[in-house]
Amino acid sequence: TAQDATVLLENAWNCSIENCTFVNVGGSAIRLHLDCQHNLIAGNEISEAGGNGVLLTAARVDRGVPFDTRPGAEKYAPIRNTITRNHLHHCGRIHKYVAGVHLDSRPPSLAKAPGNVVSENHIHDMPRNGLFAFEHQGGNVFEGNHLHHLMTESDDGGGIHICQDNMECA
Repeated sequence: TAQDATVLLENAWNCSIENCTFVNVGGSAIRLHLDCQHNLIAGNEISEAGGNGVLLTAARVDRGVPFDTRPGAEKYAPIRNTITRNHLHHCGRIHKYVAGVHLDSRPPSLAKAPGNVVSENHIHDMPRNGLFAFEHQGGNVFEGNHLHHLMTESDDGGGIHICQDNMECA
């Protein structure tokens, strides 16, 4: 699925993935799931991935579709993480509903919680979004990212695509 990842951090705090190269992976390169906080994803090159470059997921994805049904999982989502100075390109080779950095739905209870910092990344040649934040995404900081050659296979999305509560988004 688009949620598969080469590196999965679940409920991980204070970890770092730095200066690595991910090439020709089938799903996303890196995924942070549930209660991931204070993690650093920095200086990596991610190319030719089947899915997203970096994906952050809670217990529900898209429009609240159950994804992780374990008891208590619905309370958590990745927050307070830093994704910086990565080069993400030519991803979405298999799954097209992807982004260089994809922050999927958070629980409504975390809508105003601190967000994640996504800064100084170089993202290009993606079928859909450069940066994507979907539902209940408060407090994120997107700064200094270099985005180009995006939406190469989609007419729905953007360089930075933020889809919030009570908005019609595709």
